[in-house]
Amino acid sequence: MDKKHYDLWAEVPSPIKSRLRNVFSAYAEDLNAYIPAQVGGNMTKEEYLKEWKPKDLPDACFLMDFGECADPVFAALAEKVYEKPKIQAWFPEVMAVDLKRLGNRKIPEAYDDLLREEYLGEICLIGNAKMPDPLTSLYILRKYGAEGLNSFVRNVASFAPPSETLRHLGHPSNSYGSIFLMPPLFAQICLEKAAARVVIPQTGALAEPMLLYQKSSAPAKEKIRTFFESTTFRDLMADYQMPVFGDHRFRIDESCGKLATEEELTIVFQTFRNHS
Repeated sequence: MDKKHYDLWAEVPSPIKSRLRNVFSAYAEDLNAYIPAQVGGNMTKEEYLKEWKPKDLPDACFLMDFGECADPVFAALAEKVYEKPKIQAWFPEVMAVDLKRLGNRKIPEAYDDLLREEYLGEICLIGNAKMPDPLTSLYILRKYGAEGLNSFVRNVASFAPPSETLRHLGHPSNSYGSIFLMPPLFAQICLEKAAARVVIPQTGALAEPMLLYQKSSAPAKEKIRTFFESTTFRDLMADYQMPVFGDHRFRIDESCGKLATEEELTIVFQTFRNHS
C-alpha cells in the first residue's frame, strides 16, 4: 500500500463502514480518510498500523480495543506518536435467548450466569475456536480468573455470525445453542420472534471500547475531534446501537472502561484452543 498521508484511519465494524465514510467525507471534503474493508485478522498485512514507520502513521485513528490497540508493538508506536487515546464509543453485546431450546432452564439475567453448568453446550459466540469474540470471556477472566474462564468456555457450543444464526432462532433447525452473544443491532431482530428474548443485565451491556488516537500537532486535530464529539456522529452510532461515550440512553457495564492487554487476550484465546 502506498503510504500516502491520511488525516483519519478508522477500523470499525462492518455495519457502519459505508455510512461513516460518507458522513465524514461530507463533513470534511478536504481531509483524506481511509476505512479498511476488513478489521482484525482479516486485514491485509499492509493495513496493520504496527507495520508502519512512525512518520507514516495517520494523524488520527479510530480503532477497536481488541485489535491493534492491545498489541505491544502498536502500543509502543502509539505512545511515541499519539496523545493518550480516548474512549469515543462502544461496540456492545447482549444475550439473545432461544426460549424453545432453553426449555425449563432459567433465563440468564447476567453474563455471570453463563458459567453455570446448566448452560453446558448452549452458548454461541461470534468468531471461531482459534479467534473467538473475546468480550464476555475477558469479563469472566477478570472477575473469576482462569477457573471461571474455563467454566464459561466449556459451555460454548458453537461459533457463527448473527447473519447465519438469526434465522434458526426459535426453530427446530437451531443447532447452535440457546444463548447467543451478539451486537444489539442484530439482537433486536430477534424480538420479532415469539420464542426469543433479549437480555441486557441491570448493570449494563458488555462493550468493546472504540478509541480515538490523535497526534498533538496534526493540522486537522480539532476538526476531527469536533466531528467525533458532534451530534451527527452520536446519532450515526446510535442508529447502529453503538453508543458514544456518555450517551446515557444506553447502559454499558462500568468494567468495560479498562482496556484489554495482549496478555489477557492471549489467555482467552489459548483457553479456547485448549478446549477445541
